[in-house]
Amino acid sequence: MTRRMFLCMGLLTLSLCVLPFLCSISPACAQVGEEFMVGINYPWIAYGHDFGGNAWGHDGLTTNGWTYQTYTDSQGFTDTRVCSEKACSGEASLCITADLQGQDQHKANGEVYVDLRNHPPPGITAPINLEGVTVHCKLWLPKGSAGYSHAPNGVQLFFKSEGWLSWYSEWINIQPAWEGVCHTITVNLSDQPGRKDLQFDPTKVIAVGVKVAINSSSDAKLQGTIYLDDYILETDPPITFDFEQLEVERDFAALHEVLSECSTAVVRVFIFADGRASPEFAENGEVEGFDEYFFEDFDALVKAAQEYDIMLIPVLLDYLWFNSPEFVNGAQLGGHSDIIRDPAKRQTFIDNALRPLVERYCDNSQIIAWDVINEPEWAIEELGNVLVGDPVKLKEMQNFVQLCAETIHECASQKVTLGSARLMWLDYWKGLGLDFYQFHWYDKYEEEEPFPWPLYSQLGLDKPCIIGEVPTDNTQYSTGRYLKAACRRGYQGLLVWSYRGSDEYSDFSQAEPYLERWRARALCR
Repeated sequence: MTRRMFLCMGLLTLSLCVLPFLCSISPACAQVGEEFMVGINYPWIAYGHDFGGNAWGHDGLTTNGWTYQTYTDSQGFTDTRVCSEKACSGEASLCITADLQGQDQHKANGEVYVDLRNHPPPGITAPINLEGVTVHCKLWLPKGSAGYSHAPNGVQLFFKSEGWLSWYSEWINIQPAWEGVCHTITVNLSDQPGRKDLQFDPTKVIAVGVKVAINSSSDAKLQGTIYLDDYILETDPPITFDFEQLEVERDFAALHEVLSECSTAVVRVFIFADGRASPEFAENGEVEGFDEYFFEDFDALVKAAQEYDIMLIPVLLDYLWFNSPEFVNGAQLGGHSDIIRDPAKRQTFIDNALRPLVERYCDNSQIIAWDVINEPEWAIEELGNVLVGDPVKLKEMQNFVQLCAETIHECASQKVTLGSARLMWLDYWKGLGLDFYQFHWYDKYEEEEPFPWPLYSQLGLDKPCIIGEVPTDNTQYSTGRYLKAACRRGYQGLLVWSYRGSDEYSDFSQAEPYLERWRARALCR
């Protein structure tokens, strides 16, 4: 044997002895050939009111949060959406469908507004201080908007402070010369108001909007499209709503900057949530399908994901789906446990919601997986940790999860997961057709589930596992430590809680530097 052969044989023997030991103490960052996921939870735009309309109007992804008012005395606007048909500047504006009718107690007025708590501009947190601030916007009004010369129609800008208390500017007569051109409307919150609630606080504004109305002495009509553009609050710095980019596009562009070099950058986004906007329900609680807005909003989601190279995990239901029904301004929140409990109603969900949704997007490469339910354990009777008013039995929940997984696999090659609230509950979801498991972890669980978590290989799971939520606020550990632990202990990914979140566990600004450094070290690969 030559010296070279002897050395080669020695190295081979050493590697055969040492490599198994190294693998046992430092598992691969990903299982079964998959890449390590790094991502963010994205639940709080309007928590399920981003996909479809309801009694509140349409607050969807295609509107940037600008919602047409549905109060009984303000129903003259029937639709809003961002469009490129006409713009006073740039390439886009907010298209408002008007059906204003004088002497009609419901349709004589029309309002459109944005709730800044759900849709804050970049870097802004509501409430905002508008005391003494000048506000202006551009309106393109169709022919006939001015109304009669003896009873002209009017425009008002309005603002809402905490408690939904109102300040309306003085009535501004619409002039015939404004029709068919862009005209700027300007007010200042130190001006004499047209109407003001006694307790309105200009330092705590939570919503801004525009009202167009028929003169109370007129039977005129205003029908057609009104275009709103460049709604600007002259704060320092100014806050501008220019409609040049959808809110979800802006968010995904920002997330792309953080996650652009990660092998699999993932956003987990809530869809149906507690059922407040979609799907559509019959009076008997059966699912009927989707409204005219739902797929437009979902299309906007996947288009933004494609543009910014983001992979999606759409979450179908949240555990608040199982709450006792609550009615808020005509919209039902929760109260849908029968969809899981009753086999006939369950099938209507499968046939009229899940299957049409998955079939429409089954070939979309941006959807990496469907998440059936977020933290279902809080809605299961036997587990003793119920946080909802109408929990279901464990077997009923398992049957529902299995049926959803089977339906998705029939329609698509995309994977199926479920966002378990605790590591200790993962075993409840074995054998139901999930493609990978997922658990969530917060500091309050540490006594029973210490951090760092056990090695993936110690869990006895038959499929890979990710950590689907970890806190970015009120935690003793950094996002960097969570990422290292997930990777080094053999999990397939980690998603932080959360982007846009205003709850006690969300502060994306604390997570962002660690995600940036993680990318820079190329540890996502």
